[in-house]
Amino acid sequence: MTAALSLTPTIDIEPGFIDPVRDSQMIFRAVLDVMARPGQIATLPALAERQDRLAPASTMICLALIDHETPLWLDESLMIPGITGYLRFHTGAPLASSPSQASVAVLDGPSTSLTRFKTGSDAYPENGATVIIQVPGLSASGPLTLSGPGVDGEAGFGVEGLPDSFWKEREAVNAGFPRGVDLILCAGDKIAALPRTTRVSLHEVEGDQ
Repeated sequence: MTAALSLTPTIDIEPGFIDPVRDSQMIFRAVLDVMARPGQIATLPALAERQDRLAPASTMICLALIDHETPLWLDESLMIPGITGYLRFHTGAPLASSPSQASVAVLDGPSTSLTRFKTGSDAYPENGATVIIQVPGLSASGPLTLSGPGVDGEAGFGVEGLPDSFWKEREAVNAGFPRGVDLILCAGDKIAALPRTTRVSLHEVEGDQ
């Protein structure tokens, strides 16, 4: 008797890091470096291919930062089999059922309000979420002024694709410091970080009306 053929579709899982230990450490150090220097833009080495709508930087940061104990939230545009299968296979990370359950989140633009993510507590502020946001571009100048730990006085900064209201929302979410969320911004293979300790103010740039 001929066995019935399985009609369950399969997903081809592409390779992750070639050298998982070395490559993860390299990306992890790069993330720590931009966290320590808010607004500094770094280019990540090409250690893994981008996955569908995940930017190369987002892909590599996920491979380096998350594991089976890191609930992951993906916004709706990223919840596709090619991405979820890849990340779960290479990291073992469970998918969070809601933003409030996530330790790490990946957003394609400002698609999910920061108010939906956990901010930790006064006793355990480290339990606040790390939110990775994919944006069209990053620059060392623009309508944002950064200050706080890791910034030499004040520094200009620009992020494409995030409206003014986003920065007001971020300020409100982090108002209960040490509670808050930490941001990692990804544009292609470039990254910058805005930890909750960084103050962000908006100003008009030349040419604004």
